[in-house]
Amino acid sequence: MRIRCHFAAVCTAVAFLLAACQSPLVPDDEGGGESSGGKTTQDTLVVEVDTIEIIHTGTARDEYTVAEAQAIGKTDTAVWVKGYIVGTVKGSMKSGCQFEPPFTVETNVLIADIFPTSWWNCMPVKLDTEFRQYELSLVQNPDFLHEVRRIYGTIGTYFGVPGIVEMKIPSPWHPEEDDNPEPGDSLAAHGESLSAPLTVTEGIAAQGSEAYAETKWVRGYIVGVCTGKGKVTFADSLSVGDIATDGNVVLADSIGESSKEKIIVVQLSKGCIRDDVNLKEHPENLFRRFTVNGKLYPYNSLPGIRETLGAARRLDAFGNPLYLIE
Repeated sequence: MRIRCHFAAVCTAVAFLLAACQSPLVPDDEGGGESSGGKTTQDTLVVEVDTIEIIHTGTARDEYTVAEAQAIGKTDTAVWVKGYIVGTVKGSMKSGCQFEPPFTVETNVLIADIFPTSWWNCMPVKLDTEFRQYELSLVQNPDFLHEVRRIYGTIGTYFGVPGIVEMKIPSPWHPEEDDNPEPGDSLAAHGESLSAPLTVTEGIAAQGSEAYAETKWVRGYIVGVCTGKGKVTFADSLSVGDIATDGNVVLADSIGESSKEKIIVVQLSKGCIRDDVNLKEHPENLFRRFTVNGKLYPYNSLPGIRETLGAARRLDAFGNPLYLIE
């Protein structure tokens, strides 16, 4: 399906056409930043600025990209849109977008398919009070900047451009995904949700440097702890009194694993995830299956998962677990 995207404004034909070649046009002022109305116009010149191919369905398993959602422009029912949180907006899209902290606007966030970005690549998302209390705003949670988020709501006009104007609390993001992806699927198809994580072997293969680390979900069995650079104490030689660290656990694809070449070290961020998972306080977690989200790059000279989710809370804004221990 292809949808043609149109934007309108009042200006001379020559100036309008030059500007339309670079980006969609929006009103300069949005009445204090929260109104979706624009300036009154008498003559409207409609210019076709782009043709977007819609290849996703907007469902929980197949979210629209930001560009697709911008092209669709309006929906009567809630849809899923996926993008990076890149900033906030105050006043107008053309002059009021903020992409760097500190942030002061808690009533909206901007999402985009890429970053760094420009205002015309962004879709504003309206945050009603209930979503601010869930800490979706960058004022309350600046660490959300550049995180990928799946947003569920209706699309309408906000700040003069297509935006998500009514967010809804949905069921889990990917309820219909299979826990056991088909063999032969690419790594890129896995690791994007709690229900379709990478194996430990895949997490080892996907390691990058800090600058190029990917954030993925990984699942494995807790088989020990890392006690220093390149050092692992496995379950077969582990006793409660030996556990001196609460800062990490070691995962493997099988319970009986004792090879350093087949494990990944999970750095437990301070907060809920460390309190719940660490073996120093919870030796009963040994051999339990642990699903975690974090950046894939080495920790203590071993394959690692760092900057793990679940420091501030156990559930995200939609009630989905930020980590799972079974």
